[in-house]
Order: sequence, then structure tokens, then C-alpha cells
Amino acid sequence: MRCDIFNFAKNHKKTIITVAGLAITSVPAVYYFLKNNEESSLKINEKWEDEYINKVDTLKKKHEYLLSAYSSVCQSRMKKYLLNIIEIIDKIYDIESLKKQVMEAETSGARAKAFKILGKTVIARDISFSIITSCMIFALECQANVIAHEMANQSKFNNSSNSVDSEALYIQTFLRMISLFISENNLKNITKKVNEIVFVDMEPVDLKKSFTKKEFIDTLVVLGKAVLRDNFFQNISDKFVSNMNFVRQQEIELVILFENYVYLLKNVCKNNLLELLVERYLTNFGFKIFSKIESDNCYYIGLIPQISETYNETAFQNGNLNVNDIICDIQKICYDKLTNKA
Repeated sequence: MRCDIFNFAKNHKKTIITVAGLAITSVPAVYYFLKNNEESSLKINEKWEDEYINKVDTLKKKHEYLLSAYSSVCQSRMKKYLLNIIEIIDKIYDIESLKKQVMEAETSGARAKAFKILGKTVIARDISFSIITSCMIFALECQANVIAHEMANQSKFNNSSNSVDSEALYIQTFLRMISLFISENNLKNITKKVNEIVFVDMEPVDLKKSFTKKEFIDTLVVLGKAVLRDNFFQNISDKFVSNMNFVRQQEIELVILFENYVYLLKNVCKNNLLELLVERYLTNFGFKIFSKIESDNCYYIGLIPQISETYNETAFQNGNLNVNDIICDIQKICYDKLTNKA
């Protein structure tokens, strides 16, 4: 066997040397071919990666630009809605009628009873205003984020029945939904739930109870948070998109926008930002009330008239309160949720 192999090698010596030489010299060629091919692939990958990053960056900048514009418009609209909210809440609570009952009470017992009702009612009014206004700010900001995201991604949809463009259609439809939220019937349902909680929690409080400024502000904040944690307020989106049948009757692009809108409202309200905004408003109410008293201590019976008298002034002041930090947090959450959802 070994002899056969030796003879074969001897007879084919030149061929074997040639083949071996080719094999040896081809190794660098193959190496350089693979290396160049790998470098070429890396360059292509880097190019695509750069283009992707640039595209994402462009979309983000476009989104930020549009969001800034839409958000500013929403905040401007909020000041107009504020007048409607104050007017409807005043009508619902009818504080002047309760004051009249206190004045016309024939006995001290009847007067004390009427005064306690007045106290619970003016506190409930402050809390109702704070919650309704906060919900409005959140809803408008979520709307601004949904529209900015849609327009930044250049999804062009046309409304076949109208000549308006997609942007105008989105804004017009969302404004209709906001108008439904601040309708008198809807606000009555919200204030009714606020009253149920506030009236029960404030019932044991004696008219002669002394409050420090901190104690009273803490009481307002605790009441506000107790209301928000009630099942009625667990899904804020239900208060803004209560009739999903109406939504499903719209064109498909609007249905998608509404779904994103509800998705944002649910996620934003999970981050305790709504509680934080309500707390800020109620704290401002408390400070304003005690600034009129010019003391850090006051009996509950002495606080009630001041709660009533400072309401309108503080409500308008709250409407101009700087809440940019909370709005920025809302925008960050919205952008993250919409981007990851996409």
C-alpha cells in the first residue's frame, strides 16, 4: 500500500506541487476577498444605520415643532374653556342660594346646619374645579400629541365628504369631543361624584375646629386625591370618549387617532401626574384663602366665607398657573408611548 502511494507521488510529482502551490496562493486571495466583502457590507450597514438615525431625528424634530404649535394652541383654548367651566360650576353649585338659606335660618341650630352644608359645598366646588380643569389640560395635551405624531409621519388622509384637509378634520373632531366633556350634563355627573365623597368626609368636621394653614391645605389635597382614586375616575378616557359607537362610525384614520388618544390618556393618568396637578391647584386655593385671613390659624366657621369669596379669583389664577413642567412630562410620556407603539 505504501509503495503504491510512493509510486503515485513520484509519477505525479509536478501535478501535486502545482496543485499545492495553487492551494497555498489561493488562501490570501480568499482572505482578501472575504475581508473586502465584509468591509463593503459594514459600509452598507453603516450607511443604512446613518440614514435611519437621520430619518428618526428628522421625524422627531418635525414632531417637536408641530407639537409645540399644537400645544400652544391647546393652552390658548384652555383659557377660553375656563370661562365655560367656571360658569357651569357656578350654576351647578348655586352658592348664593345656600348663603341665603344661612341668612334666613330661624334658629341657631338651623343656621349651623345650613352653614355646614355651605362649607362642604364650597370645598367640593374647589375640588370639582381643580379636577375638571386638570382633566381638560391632560385631554388637550394628549390630543396635541396624537395630531403632531400623525402629521409628523405624513399620513395624508382625505375626508371624502368635505374639502377640509386631514389636519383640520382631526382638530375639528377633537374639539367636538372636548365640547361634549364640558357640557353641563357631563360636568353634573362629575360634580355629583365629587360631592358624594367630600360631603361624607367633611360631615364629622365641627364648625369650631381650628385649622392651621398646612392642615387645611393638606385636607383639601387629601380630599382631592380621594376623589381621583374612586372607581369613577379610574378611566379618565371614558369621560372624554364616552360614546365609542360615535368613534367607530368615523373614517378609519379617525378611529386610529381616537384609539391612540384613549391609549395616551390611560397611560398618562397612570403616572400620578393628574394627582400632582390637582394638588397644585388645591394648594393654591388653600394659600389664597389663608392670605385673606392673614393668620396661620382659623376656625372652620371662619374659613367658610373666605373659601366662598376667594373662589372666582383663585380659579382664574389657577388658569394662569405655570404648569409647564407637568405638560413637559405629559409630552415625554406621550412621545415614548406613541413611538414604541408604532
